Amino acid sequence: MSRDTINISGYVYNSDGTPHPGVIIYSRQKDTTYNLTNLQTVTDIKGYFKINGALFNDTLIVGGFRVYNKGSRYLVIYSPSETRKFDAPVEVTAHRTHPKPLAKFIIKQYKEENTNKVYGESEIDPIYPGGPIRFQNEIKKKLTYPQKAIDNNIEGTVEIGFTILRDGKVDNYKVLKGLGYGCDEQLIQAMKSMIRWKPGIENGRPVEFNYTMDVEFKLTDK
Repeated sequence: MSRDTINISGYVYNSDGTPHPGVIIYSRQKDTTYNLTNLQTVTDIKGYFKINGALFNDTLIVGGFRVYNKGSRYLVIYSPSETRKFDAPVEVTAHRTHPKPLAKFIIKQYKEENTNKVYGESEIDPIYPGGPIRFQNEIKKKLTYPQKAIDNNIEGTVEIGFTILRDGKVDNYKVLKGLGYGCDEQLIQAMKSMIRWKPGIENGRPVEFNYTMDVEFKLTDK
């Protein structure tokens, strides 16, 4: 009986960005040899881990909290308490060059709380000119499903982190979850071509805000 499995590697960090060694990570997948216990691994001194044969759509238990993974083969995991989530779905389609006729991906955005904040009287989040609808439309225009990924039937989630600086520029791009086959590069290239944001404000002064964004590359047979 065949299984839809992948190999996953990555790092686990504490909330302050330091490596978190000794974290036990479980997959929902059973051991492929004995099929009795769940696959598991432990992070090393650098916080690195690797699980071979995890489910393509898997819920990993990482030190007591859940991390949902949809096809990503590389993960960087931080404490979930640092992240606030909001939905902003966008769909982009592309035609395959062989029988499966349609390819699409959905973008979901997540805001990451700035851990260097000094809480005060007021806070205003960064604003993309024209609002979230324009942001979605711009992403939709600039992103395409890489042909190399389509030809190799690659799908899953790419997550990048980035910082909106005090002047509204976007910088500090980093791939937190990667798929390869041009997907990671395509997302970063599209983000780098976006216009400036209206910067976030705290206590009347512009401040930096950290964000993460997920892009779901999904092949369909419609």
